[in-house]
Amino acid sequence: YDGTPLEATSASSNDLVKGHKIVGLKFDGSVTNVGDNEDGVLKEYIIVDGMGNDVTENYTVSKINGAFLTITQRTLFIIGKSVSLEYNGYNQSYGKNDYEYVEGLVAGDILSVNYNPNCMTKNVNDDVNLAIDSIVVINSNSEDVTGNYKTVIKEGKLSITPAKLVIAPTADNVTYSNQSYANNNLDFVKVRGLVNAFDDDIDVSEIKYREYKDGKWFEMSEMPINAGLYEVQIVNAEIISYGEVVTSNYDLSFESATFEIKPYEINLSLNPVSNVKKNRKNYEYVHE
Repeated sequence: YDGTPLEATSASSNDLVKGHKIVGLKFDGSVTNVGDNEDGVLKEYIIVDGMGNDVTENYTVSKINGAFLTITQRTLFIIGKSVSLEYNGYNQSYGKNDYEYVEGLVAGDILSVNYNPNCMTKNVNDDVNLAIDSIVVINSNSEDVTGNYKTVIKEGKLSITPAKLVIAPTADNVTYSNQSYANNNLDFVKVRGLVNAFDDDIDVSEIKYREYKDGKWFEMSEMPINAGLYEVQIVNAEIISYGEVVTSNYDLSFESATFEIKPYEINLSLNPVSNVKKNRKNYEYVHE
């Protein structure tokens, strides 16, 4: 199969005088596709001698056998698509009809492939073979010519890539209380990219603090207690979806937040010590 009609091209006879041959051939009948059933019938011919002279009248042709015309399947080598889809929390399949590479497709024919919808995957690193269920080839006349091909298929892969997730705490300013800055003062509302925002949980497993002093930030080994300006950043977290840890399905990044522990305001009342001096109407206060 090459997409063009196949016709008979020559004729012969074992009964010709030596040196004579058949020329000027014209045939009826042609086949284009596998399974076409038609013979090539010789309609016109001339028999010439070795000098090229027409000697057709010297012959009586009693029978003309038709030429049996056959189209065989063309080998079509297909490499299926290898596809990466971003994690979305659900099983995913590939619904397009494209392919990675093809060899043997006749010019003008258009190939589309149908992937098995049961080839699905959900998580990063759980790759599956992307099996091709069937193919369809349409020629330039919009005719289905799939049967003219026999296929050799190399399957591609379907894989999941991590979704980007940004976790950033919003830290509340508090007033000094002589207690460590509690983690419950952190509200992890600035989350961007969580697939199931209403159902998934973020389990923060590590937090670090920095203190701002003398124009510089310094790492802290403990939670802040004293009044000052601080920065908090999440270092590590687990993503839980319906009871399953799905952290590996995310490309995590963390942003920091600043907060202030404000000084506790108090009113000081001084308790005076008075010494009453003779002939004085006023008090003199001595502070101890």
